[in-house]
Amino acid sequence: SFKELPINSGPKLELSMALIFEKAVDEPSFSVAYAQMCQTLNKIEVPSVEGQSAVKFRTLLISRVQQEFERDYMKDVDKDGYEAKMKDPNLTADEKKKEKALYEAMAMKARRRSLGIIRFIGELYNLNMLTVKIMHGCVRRLLKTTDDVSLECLCRLVTTVGQDFERQTNDLFNTTPKEKQGGLTEIPVYFNEMKKIIANKTTSARVRFLMQDVVDLKNNQWRKRRE
Repeated sequence: SFKELPINSGPKLELSMALIFEKAVDEPSFSVAYAQMCQTLNKIEVPSVEGQSAVKFRTLLISRVQQEFERDYMKDVDKDGYEAKMKDPNLTADEKKKEKALYEAMAMKARRRSLGIIRFIGELYNLNMLTVKIMHGCVRRLLKTTDDVSLECLCRLVTTVGQDFERQTNDLFNTTPKEKQGGLTEIPVYFNEMKKIIANKTTSARVRFLMQDVVDLKNNQWRKRRE
């Protein structure tokens, strides 16, 4: 039981959040379970170091989510260094082959991490740990970037949260005055942008198929074809 864990200070609570976050990103197939762990830990409040106000798990989690989401997923992959090595005339064909394999492995690891973060964000939203406005920020950023990895992340996110995301967005538009609707976009606007990207064929065929699957999913009232 989490209640029995000695999480009684801000640093311990932050470390607990960081451990769960990293496990969720590394093991996306268990992201639902890790999101549920966050929901349980959200009940814990500990005093700050100064003793002035309580430290909340959700505040720490949202800060980490935002930090990781905005981080360039290829930051730790030395693309410039790789390209310089591949142009080095002193490198043999076998050495270049090894460098290419190493670079592709690192790029794939970075891509998996990016997808893992997005899947975890979706599951946290499904448990009401993140707000619909945060989801809008994620969707807009991924649509704006338009590289293959960002668009794949977009497909993963919308597939995970789509029905609730659309319902909550429509509810807000129907109940919130226009002057207070900042940060919101109507769902059809996003899908029109996705359709334009598909039609322009500026991405790989694989990503276009993923995006078309998401468009079809919405058109089918978020019911998957297999169901």
